[in-house]
Amino acid sequence: MQPFKNQVGGHKELTEEGGALVVPSPGLVAKPTGHGYWAGEDAFYETLCKPDPLTKRADPLAQWCPAYHGTRVLAGRTHVVLEDLTHGMRRPCVVDIKVGTCTVAPDAAWP
Repeated sequence: MQPFKNQVGGHKELTEEGGALVVPSPGLVAKPTGHGYWAGEDAFYETLCKPDPLTKRADPLAQWCPAYHGTRVLAGRTHVVLEDLTHGMRRPCVVDIKVGTCTVAPDAAWP
């Protein structure tokens, strides 16, 4: 398993929030799930991709997200496995966009 060379955001070391992306196999990236306040990304993708019982369709937002390939335990930590949107590109141009009103925990210290 190797680090994901096109990572533009996030943490390089493993933390409660997550950690660096890794490549479990070509065309996929694995992102460590967070703990505590930062937990839930795996549940988000499970809900996003699960078909609605009435319409039998996934959430419309799913078409704009990388394909979800479930979770894997790698080096003792659960990872969300997603499609690598940069796979096969020589020089991808990547942007890390945050959605929401807060990108840190509400109790985070100012420094």
